[in-house]
Amino acid sequence: MAAQPANESSRRYSVLSLVGDKLKIITAQMQTGSMLDRNRRDEIAIPDGSIDLFAAQSTKRELSRLATDASIDIFSANSEALYTNPFRVEGNGAFSASQELTEILSAAPKSHTVLLTKHKAEASLRARNSSQGHGKLEGLGFYIDHQQRMRRSDTGETGQGYLGIFVNVHIWLLDWENRKILNDEAFSESSTYSAARGESGVDPWNALDATQKLAQLRSLLQTGIVKTTPKLLKI
Repeated sequence: MAAQPANESSRRYSVLSLVGDKLKIITAQMQTGSMLDRNRRDEIAIPDGSIDLFAAQSTKRELSRLATDASIDIFSANSEALYTNPFRVEGNGAFSASQELTEILSAAPKSHTVLLTKHKAEASLRARNSSQGHGKLEGLGFYIDHQQRMRRSDTGETGQGYLGIFVNVHIWLLDWENRKILNDEAFSESSTYSAARGESGVDPWNALDATQKLAQLRSLLQTGIVKTTPKLLKI
């Protein structure tokens, strides 16, 4: 099954994002051995729901643009428990949902659900002429490498290390009433910034300030949603 094209009868969508409760901080480590996770993993909690709201609003704008007659409702997470295994793919295109997810979306008007969840993918951080990083990256966050020298694309100056920003998201189109998966698409967006952008040129975390980090993260998230939503609706 696929979503109706925009010129068919009006459809109602419920949008819920479950990607923005935490930002991952991944730091590359100097280790060897193919079986080792060479990354140190930390997290920053985002308790205000602002990133999920941004993701849901971006999705709503794309749905409105592609399906002009659609009615679209945004829902928000109401507990941390909602982010832990909210959704599971079953056989024959079916899915099951956690109690927390069921409580939220069962209150929605009869509709299709667009659900954004975290996606795990191999590190492939986009640099000017290469891909960087190693290990698997899930959801949204930052990747810090203190060893790899990288050149600034604007000035040509090189610095010791780089800051990567990554967004790995899976978007699902669900028939909630019948617990069926209508379509799904995953996307990965990323960017890298030489440590040379910082004042010292040696601390990649300072390649961007806090405002710039968040702005770039949101930009990557929006870019992925804009690219992926037409595929999700098959328009």
